Amino acid sequence: MSTLRFLFGLWTGKLLHALTRIIGRGGGTAMPGLVALRLCPGFLERITKDLRNGSIAVTGTNGKTTTTRMISDILRAKGYNPISNRQGSNLARGLASAALDRASLRGRLSGDIGLWETDEAAFLPVADAVKPRLVVVNNLFRDQLDRYGEVERLRLSIKEAISRLPDESVLVLNADDPSVASLADGFQGRVVFFGLGDESWRLKGKVHAIDVRSCRRCGGPLKYRINFLGHLGDWRCTKCESRRPKLDVKARDIVHKGMTGMDAIVETRKGSFEMRLNLSGIYNVYNVLAAAAACEAMGVDLEIIEQSVQRFRPAFGRFERLEIEGRVLYLLLIKNPTGCNAVLETLLAANKEPFHVLVAINDLTADGRDVSWLWDADFELLRNKISFAWTAGIRAADMTLRLKYAGIDMNNTAEIGDLESRFMKLLHSVPKGKTLYCLPTYTAMLKLQDILARKGFKARYWRE
Repeated sequence: MSTLRFLFGLWTGKLLHALTRIIGRGGGTAMPGLVALRLCPGFLERITKDLRNGSIAVTGTNGKTTTTRMISDILRAKGYNPISNRQGSNLARGLASAALDRASLRGRLSGDIGLWETDEAAFLPVADAVKPRLVVVNNLFRDQLDRYGEVERLRLSIKEAISRLPDESVLVLNADDPSVASLADGFQGRVVFFGLGDESWRLKGKVHAIDVRSCRRCGGPLKYRINFLGHLGDWRCTKCESRRPKLDVKARDIVHKGMTGMDAIVETRKGSFEMRLNLSGIYNVYNVLAAAAACEAMGVDLEIIEQSVQRFRPAFGRFERLEIEGRVLYLLLIKNPTGCNAVLETLLAANKEPFHVLVAINDLTADGRDVSWLWDADFELLRNKISFAWTAGIRAADMTLRLKYAGIDMNNTAEIGDLESRFMKLLHSVPKGKTLYCLPTYTAMLKLQDILARKGFKARYWRE
């Protein structure tokens, strides 16, 4: 790769980054990096190769953005200066854009470690470029079937990337996910497994959203003693010796505090700490475990991890809470059956009285064109639990039909379609002192963010 070509990509990308910020069109989280990579295909590898402490990569289906932000906060408290795509733009273009933001005109990065949230389908080329010293894999669920295909396809791609890592690299894997745990097979480096150690959080009744039913080692049927979240749980193969690995980092004594957060004791090989998290939901406990396991592997003291988790504030749209004109607004991203079910179960656990909900479904590229997953999500949980439900977005009609077949009283629903013209009127129809829970897909979430920012209720997401 010629220096001239690299510098041309760098300078063009930085100019575009500055222009997008000036005109307020998206914050420069993708386009500048895309152009830099078009002009210099090896841009990402070149610009990250001199980071003093190397790079960390976080991938998986659910929880990447939250886990990456947690790791970033913990590393900063330790004294590192991470460069990260904190806004969640997680394709190669997003990583390149984040690097451009922190690069000098000579291509020197101002941080000392890279921390990259990485789309699971893009992980192979990204890992080849940034050569991570530590890889975190949260989970693998069905998501955007039109783009990703089935879970096994993603697993094989990530496994190929891991096979190219040097032996001194570290894997941090969710032991409760059979697909993720299997990524350790054949790896010669250090592996740290995390998972839940509190059996009282087992799912009750028959679990429908199970994406992994066969052993990744021999193909035999799996048996789950406990399910915590979808197919995450205590599992074993009925045909070979494959089973849930022993946990190096686990959570016990988990306490749900409604929408205000979760408490738990997190145990590691080096000791334990009290988790006081300002986010609700068992999925966020998994995010804490992933971040704690990664940072402990980096040599961070448990006291620093504990304090950073306690101070943590969520990324935009990921359990984000706003107070607007006497009402509380929660933004809770949904994008696949398991993640949606986890959000619904959290809302039911936190609300004893019926509540107001808006479900905004788009089917743009970033959302996934295939919305058939709506029929695998357990919207039946909302039956007799809501005061009123609105549907919005490009696929509002599909969502309305889904609620009808879920047994929701259609007299307590309304299809508003376009968020731009109707959202504030909708919000004002919620009584003061009450809460509106917004469950958007990714691009619908961006639209809500834009509306709220233009109204002055919050900052633009790239400034958070």
